[in-house]
Amino acid sequence: MDRRTDERIIYAVVAVVFVALLVWGLAAFHEHRMTKEAGAKAGQLIAKFEEMGWSPTEEQVAVARDQIVSTLGTDGGTICTTARAGARQGVVNLSLAMNAGSPGARPLIVGVKVLEADASVIEIYCPDAWGEFRAFMAGFDFASASSPSPASPSP
Repeated sequence: MDRRTDERIIYAVVAVVFVALLVWGLAAFHEHRMTKEAGAKAGQLIAKFEEMGWSPTEEQVAVARDQIVSTLGTDGGTICTTARAGARQGVVNLSLAMNAGSPGARPLIVGVKVLEADASVIEIYCPDAWGEFRAFMAGFDFASASSPSPASPSP
């Protein structure tokens, strides 16, 4: 081979390596930004939960933050997918109406904080669906859920 061909091969290899490093760098930067954003959103959610009465230890906060980041990421994961598709209300109704996925299924009394936690996730991760979910939640009668039913025996 002559000298000109050798130079072209070297330039081509250097160009390929440069492009590969550039792509890798951009991907790593994007991933870092997503992780930072996911951590910030997880912090917002944890703060909301603390406002609702959760008083965790530092270790619990660290574990919760890691779990929230890995589960919800930056876009809310499946919660926002179902919230945007209008299926979230069905998922909530199903989880409130059933306590088992078998013939032993039965009605369930759920505290308002469970729905408030769900609403907090939707508010932070998919704010475009939050208003609709809030309106959906307004249709529940939480006062009657906290009082015993007439068929319940008195203590």
